[in-house]
Amino acid sequence: MDKRILPLLIAMGVFGSAGTATATATAPASRDAGASRELQLVTDDTSVRAPRSVRAGSVSVTLVNRGHQTHIGSLLRLSDGKTLADFRAVLRHPPAAEPGWIHKVPFGSFAPISPGLRVGITTNLTATGTYVYYCLLTTPSGRQHALAGELASFRVIPPRPAGREVDADAIWVATDHAFTLPVLAPGRHVVRVLNRGTAPHEFAILQLNPGKALQDANAWLQSGERGPAPATFYGGVQSVEPGGSAVLHIRLESGKYLVGDGETGVFSHLTVRSG
Repeated sequence: MDKRILPLLIAMGVFGSAGTATATATAPASRDAGASRELQLVTDDTSVRAPRSVRAGSVSVTLVNRGHQTHIGSLLRLSDGKTLADFRAVLRHPPAAEPGWIHKVPFGSFAPISPGLRVGITTNLTATGTYVYYCLLTTPSGRQHALAGELASFRVIPPRPAGREVDADAIWVATDHAFTLPVLAPGRHVVRVLNRGTAPHEFAILQLNPGKALQDANAWLQSGERGPAPATFYGGVQSVEPGGSAVLHIRLESGKYLVGDGETGVFSHLTVRSG
């Protein structure tokens, strides 16, 4: 993904015509579960249920899509004194330059996720303050998902003593030309993804419909999800920096999948089978 936030938002169609945001529901503070804190974000297309707070440190962020549209969820951190209302105003009235009070977080964005699915990413949220979750996509009419209600904020508060690192049962490696992907058994997995390339890379998991290609999936997302989906999107993580890593929490049934980078067009096949 683009290293600058504003060009990324413009490219994905987030900065466009103004809309009216619906009220965002809040849930109790997220659960502090040993080494990794758990933060769940649930979208139904027009609202997001988010926790009030999560402790800084290693955080397992789960995105649950209970809506009828595909979503690309993203996180940003705001400078002290800035609020969700300030960020909403930026979406409605895009400035000429990227605001200095908007900051990237370690993984940036989830990869696309289809309705009815969930995906988790474990990342280090070390900076305390206000964070914003929002969707990067638009409707076929050009309305931003974020301004239709898929927008929420939560606080990252000071940490408790650190626990042990999350254990992974598989490792995926990206270079600038391919992904190295071991065969997985059906079921739940904790996958550590490593970027050994020279540029940021996305790890997006999808199953293409017969006769469709990765380019069709990208074009469909950019169109505002116009027409039938050319693939099922299982989520993933965007913008893992060179030398960086992230941890994915996924559940996959037996079958053939692609793990791809929508920015570069690089992809490799993933096999999930028993035995």
